[in-house]
Amino acid sequence: MQVDGFSLDAQKEKLKKYADFQDMVVVREFSDEGKSGKNVDDRPQFKEMLCLN
Repeated sequence: MQVDGFSLDAQKEKLKKYADFQDMVVVREFSDEGKSGKNVDDRPQFKEMLCLN
């Protein structure tokens, strides 16, 4: 369960605002919705981001 303010949508919004503030361009998003961040075993998007797939 996500703590208030740390849902996936809230995290994406906060990071987009940070990127805008820093004049950065988000070129791709990786998201393993509903997966725990405690390990990477069942997170294909995370592995792809790290070029492990």
